[in-house]
Amino acid sequence: MKTLKPQRLREDDYSDMESQLKAVFYKIIFKPILDLLAPHNAQICAASKELRNAIVAPVVAGILSGKIQYTDNTFSGDFSATISKALRSYGADYNKRSGTFTIMPQNLPPEVLAAVNEYADAAKNLHDALGKKLTEIQRGLEIEVHANPVDSIKIIGKMEKGFNKVYGEAIGREELSDRAKKTLSKDYSDNMELWIQKWCKETITDLRGIVEGNASEGYRFDKLIPKIQGRYDVSQTKAAFLARQETSLFVSKHRQERFADVGITSYIWQTAGDSRVREDHKHLDGKEFEYARPPIIDHATGMRGNPGEGYNCRCVANPILPGVLA
Repeated sequence: MKTLKPQRLREDDYSDMESQLKAVFYKIIFKPILDLLAPHNAQICAASKELRNAIVAPVVAGILSGKIQYTDNTFSGDFSATISKALRSYGADYNKRSGTFTIMPQNLPPEVLAAVNEYADAAKNLHDALGKKLTEIQRGLEIEVHANPVDSIKIIGKMEKGFNKVYGEAIGREELSDRAKKTLSKDYSDNMELWIQKWCKETITDLRGIVEGNASEGYRFDKLIPKIQGRYDVSQTKAAFLARQETSLFVSKHRQERFADVGITSYIWQTAGDSRVREDHKHLDGKEFEYARPPIIDHATGMRGNPGEGYNCRCVANPILPGVLA
């Protein structure tokens, strides 16, 4: 029995798609949100600079930046030494257990009360605007995703070049027609569009929860911004995962079709051979399978698949040459 060497997926095979996905996620979901937040951040900076030398500056700046908040006669949040000192000078009592300062409104300087009201109005208005923007994005999501398609032509070209480099000498170097490449590209892009829509819907739901949760906790922007940043970081990770996973799956299907054209119908399963190989796949290593009858690759779900088709699977197939080609 003669086998062909496996073709492993390289980062270069899907890096272009990863970049495209990151750009799409940013444009559709995060740019509209950040555009709403940007003016507020500018106002915070201006307020902080203008009040830097005022006697009430630390408390007012802390309020306007969202670092501290005043509700029910209580200041809570992140207190610097300067802010704590200023609050004590107003007569505020510090509660060590809760980490808060208590003081009646009539004992606060007018500038501080004005800042409390200004922040409350601005914070509520902006949170309302964020909620409306997320609803707007959700309503137009399908149209927006369709208007920003990913281009997989480059991936198809790399896929063909890599296939011919590894297997061309053994089975021939017949190139795919332009029509076939366009068909493959459309299938890949259409599938990716479904994933983009699904992930964007999940992200909108998560962001809505973040905004609503932050509103119920006092509209603190110092808490909101990092949470939105964290969700953006997740989008970057998701883009990398989707690009690799979908390209791996697509390449696997493409190889099967190309192999079927020359009579190659089976392969030897080969794992990556390291500690990261999952148990279900270790049991498949070195065994022969048919492409048309893939083994169970996840016993928990009963999922079947060939190498590279499972979640983050790094396994490869060693195609078995039929007698006519061996």
